[in-house]
Amino acid sequence: MAPLVDLLLWDVNGVLYDYDPDVRVAALARALGVDTDAVRDALFASGLEDASDAGEIGPEAYLAEVGRRLGTELDRDRWAGALAAAVTPRRDVLPVVEAVAGRVRCSTLSNNGLLVREMVGRIYPELAALGIEVHVAAEYGESKPDRGIFVDACSSWGVERTRAAFVDDKATNAEGASRAGLHSHHFKDRDGLVAFLASLGLPPVAEGTP
Repeated sequence: MAPLVDLLLWDVNGVLYDYDPDVRVAALARALGVDTDAVRDALFASGLEDASDAGEIGPEAYLAEVGRRLGTELDRDRWAGALAAAVTPRRDVLPVVEAVAGRVRCSTLSNNGLLVREMVGRIYPELAALGIEVHVAAEYGESKPDRGIFVDACSSWGVERTRAAFVDDKATNAEGASRAGLHSHHFKDRDGLVAFLASLGLPPVAEGTP
């Protein structure tokens, strides 16, 4: 069966990696010598993280403003180190991505700012090693589950939406992709993912392989 899609789009945290925001906050607080509540407020309660994810604020301004709120300088390395400490690769899922990446174009599409794309090798070394494309919501000025981000992403890759598929652990994001005309899968576990890929003509193992 020939693949039904030309492009597979993958969410990152919750699909390819487990993510614990509390670990991230604690790691950044330790690195900067500040209170964890202050870090949580500076990143999340302030709205800066969401603004960065939506492309409303660039990397330099984002780091400068978080640092200003914390009363210290925040550089790329400490920011990325804290995020790297908070993510754990899904060893059951990454090999599935690797298995299909040679047969169809693969890219990530996550609700993140440009810093994540820039620092992917530091934050997600296992993902970087796969050599697939990395794209974030900030590039498009929209966030999942908005229909527009899927329309714009497929357009930028020159792929018809009916020839693209999207995988996300959040049902609302998967539904947004469906509304945009993509094949979509609400990720829960490896077995469900494998079945979805097989339905697209992309079984992660060759037919007949045990």
